[in-house]
Amino acid sequence: MIIFIIEVLKSLENLIEKCMSEEQQECQIENFLAGNELLKNITRFDAVFLDITMPEMDGIEIGKIIQEINPYCKIIIETGCIDKVKECFKIGTFRFITKPFNKEEIKEALRAILDLQLNLKPLNLYKNRNKYIVSQKDIQCVLAYNGYAEFWVNGKKYRKDITLKNLESELDLKMFFRITRKCIVNMFCISEYTDGIVIIGNEKIKVARRSKKDFERAYMEFDTNYR
Repeated sequence: MIIFIIEVLKSLENLIEKCMSEEQQECQIENFLAGNELLKNITRFDAVFLDITMPEMDGIEIGKIIQEINPYCKIIIETGCIDKVKECFKIGTFRFITKPFNKEEIKEALRAILDLQLNLKPLNLYKNRNKYIVSQKDIQCVLAYNGYAEFWVNGKKYRKDITLKNLESELDLKMFFRITRKCIVNMFCISEYTDGIVIIGNEKIKVARRSKKDFERAYMEFDTNYR
């Protein structure tokens, strides 16, 4: 787990280290003094602690950009300004912590992030007989053919000699759902869903009638907990 801290006191860094140690979790903490430096590196991070009041760009402005670049990143706002809380909800704030810092409050926020982390173990996929290591979060959709599976990854197609049944044991099923007998989709990559039709990129994929209710339940849970 990698955590980003901007404009926070050294005491917060120490509290985070203690909390993660007590949870027996590894943690890499980096400090940035300016929002622009954070945004250059934001794709690498799982969580960010933002102060609402910051130079150049405030925490809310930075949060909006983080949502666009790295929607997986959990935003934790540290503030003593109650009047700004409503604005923070607009950037999908995951948790608030107050000043002065409280260890139990910080620990609860970190535990919640750990509980929701997706298994992003990479897969070995193949294209033109060359092997590629691909992160699960980049897999948009998987289609089954006779004896192999085709993977859509950022506009490219890869393959692997595996059945969808066996593949399901490798994928994080909090993120993936089998919408038909021959198709698994990454719910994070769904741009729109309407009445049994999933849209991923420019493709429309129909959800099997027998899977529709289960998919809608899983999609709602994913949208609530993991976006």
